[in-house]
Parts: sequence; C-alpha cells; structure tokens
Amino acid sequence: MNKNQFSTNTRYSRPLIGLLVLAFITAVGLPLINVKIIYPAYSKIFISSIMEETGRLAKYVIPPAAKHSKLTHTVLENTGFTAAIFRMENELGLLKIKVYSATGLVLYSTDFNEIGTRSKETTFFERTLKGLPSGELKREEGIDAHGATKEIDILETCVPIMRGDSFLGAFELVSDVSAHMQKLNRVNALATYGTILACCSLFVVGSILFRLESSRIRERKHAETLKADVEQITRHDIKSPLIGALNGIEYLRNYTTLDEDQKIMLNDMRTSVSTGLDLINRSLDIYKMETGMYRYEPQDVDILAIAHRVIVDLSGLAGMKGVTIVATRSEKSLALDESMIIPADESLCYSLLANLMKNGIEASALGQHISMDIRDSPTVTIAIHNPTIVPVAVQDTFFDKYATADKVTGTGLGTYSAKLMTEAMGGVISLETSEEAGTTITVILPSNTASE
Repeated sequence: MNKNQFSTNTRYSRPLIGLLVLAFITAVGLPLINVKIIYPAYSKIFISSIMEETGRLAKYVIPPAAKHSKLTHTVLENTGFTAAIFRMENELGLLKIKVYSATGLVLYSTDFNEIGTRSKETTFFERTLKGLPSGELKREEGIDAHGATKEIDILETCVPIMRGDSFLGAFELVSDVSAHMQKLNRVNALATYGTILACCSLFVVGSILFRLESSRIRERKHAETLKADVEQITRHDIKSPLIGALNGIEYLRNYTTLDEDQKIMLNDMRTSVSTGLDLINRSLDIYKMETGMYRYEPQDVDILAIAHRVIVDLSGLAGMKGVTIVATRSEKSLALDESMIIPADESLCYSLLANLMKNGIEASALGQHISMDIRDSPTVTIAIHNPTIVPVAVQDTFFDKYATADKVTGTGLGTYSAKLMTEAMGGVISLETSEEAGTTITVILPSNTASE
C-alpha cells in the first residue's frame, strides 16, 4: 500500500474534526464570554441606567432657588426639599440618601451621624468633583422585610449637580438592587447553562460520529491489508504453474525433434509465458514499492538501448494504430550505435518507458506521431510527447492509482506504476498537457556516469 494512499485513507474527515473542535471551543468559550464580557456589560448598563435615573431625581428634588448656586446648609431650610427627600426615600425604597456641598461636606444624610462630615471615598474626589457620575455595586449584609439578616446587593450612585462647568454639589443614593440582580443572575445562568447544554450535546454527537468514523477507518484498513495479502499470495501461487509451463517448453525445445513451425510456436509460447512471469514479478516489485520494502540496487545500464527495445516491441501496436514513433537524443536523430550509460535498473527502465509509450500510442489518433527525446546533461531527462491532451477529469489525478479516462480496457495502473518506478530510482516524473501543445511526460533520472 502506498504511504500517501495510507495517510489519505487513515485521515479523519476534516468536517468531522472541525465539528468536534468547534463544539469544544464553543462549550468552553461561550460560557467564558458570557461571564467575562456579556454579564459585566449588562451590569454596566444596569448601573448606568440607575445613575441616569438618580441624576433626574436629584435635579427634581433640588429647590428651584438652589439649582443655579452651590448647595449649602440653606438648602435644608427648605421644607419642600426635605419633604421630597423623605418621599423619595420611602417610595423608592432607598437605603440611604446623601447631599454633598461643593466642598464635599455632607449637608444631609438619612444617617444623621454623617451630617457635617466629609466624604472619604476616593471616587468622590476623582470623579464627582470633576463633574463625572459614578456608581459601585456592592454585596453587604442587610436586613430583609422580616427582620432577618442576609446578604444583599446594593448600588451606590453619586451624581454631581452641575451648572455649566461649575460643580454645585452632589447627590448619593444607596439602593437595594437584590431583586434586579437576582433576575439578571437568573437570566445569565439560564443563558450559560443553555449554551453549555447545547454545546455539550453537539460535542456528544460529534464524538459519536468520530467513533463511527474511527470504526469505519479501522475496517477499511483491515480490508486493504487483507486485500494486499490476498494479492501477494495470488501472485506467488500463479507463478508456480507458469514456471512449470516454461520448464515444459524448455524440455520440448531441448529433448524433442521439432519442425520449424513447431519451433516458432514454442518460441511464441515461451515469450508469452516469460512475459507473464515478468508482469507478475513486476507487480510484486510494485507492491514492495508501495509498502516501502523495495530494495533498489542500481547498475550501469544503457538507457538508449532500452529505448530502442521499447520502440521495437511497441512497433506492432503503433502500426495497428497508424501512429509513428520518433526517437531523438537532444532533439537529434538517434543512431543505433549510440549509448548512454546511467546508474539504474534495466527492468524498471524498460517497464517505465514501455508504460508511458504504450499510453501515448493508445491516446493518439491515426496519422499522429509520438516522440521520445533523451538528454543527458546534467541529469538524464526523458520527454515523451503525444499531440493529444489528457482529459480534464484526470489531469489532477494522472499519476494516481486507478486513474483512467476514455479507455475501455484501461486499469489506471500504467502511469501509477511509472511514478513508483521513477521515484524508486531516485527520479521525478511530471505532466504538462494543453490543447495547443499536447501532452508531455517528463522523467528525470540521476546520472553520475559519463555518457559515451
């Protein structure tokens, strides 16, 4: 099995992995976003709305005569002011009301002990004296309607009273917002738990699909391994009767009297059986290349002589198709006495060139010609060209296993095995095809022996 094919077959579905990752990130991220961003944002909006309401109430309570001058003790002498504060405190359920002068002195407070004191709050001096409203949400112990002590949420808001850029004074309102915070916390909890539940459900579904995918991949790997073992055993078993037939042919040739017709027939039979054995041996080599077990042992071979052999052996097929084969060396006519010695495997080179040339012949039409050009500087480059474009449907998978088009008897193994054999010899193979230029398959093999 090809390593690339193995990695492709064992790769989990990207959408499935993406679904699991998305479910995990969502299950973790959304609750954090809700707690760290959304909930604080709602709280901030809530505090801001309270501060705005406090500012409107403060302006409503201040006597008209004091709205354009700094707040002083004289404001307390106004009975309407004290009545308004008392009514606001009771009707709104406020815990405390304070009125500050322009200097930070407490002019009025529901806690009479604080009257005449000055604010010690840092925010008062940092924000209120500069005309900026402030609010702070706290959790403190308080007493409920039944007189029981419990923790309550209180909101302290301090709103400055301004006339233009002049600071006239400030109002501070302390209110019990426990009921509002409970509602907000309830909504936040429902949103958080709902999000977690939805994301966990998504994660569970993704996990189930992932397990099913894993099981399917294991079964496929097992089937592929079984298939490879069966193919290997079949190849081995088929060789035995072919070897027996070949031995029988050799016996008849050597120990019986034959006429010329019988000798020709036996030679044809011997050639057919030998070709069958070569194909089986080559398929075993391809299997070893796929599984990484092939042992490449290069020897000095004459690549030009191999090219001549291939052209001669395929001349019958070319003649039947009405196709002409042209062999050149660096685009010059190739002479029979020329040689080019390279380190390679003779059998692999023959099968490689035969496969590519055979494909080119089968793809060509009557009257067309196929060229094979061989160059030897600085590496050995073999370019096989035919004038027909490779179908678009298989251009991207041209060298993949079982990739074929427009060939009734095609198996899609020719170019695949050519790629394996090229790479086994340390070379590279590539395809260029277009409507205008036709198809060129280029094989580049290493060369460290000088050519003659």
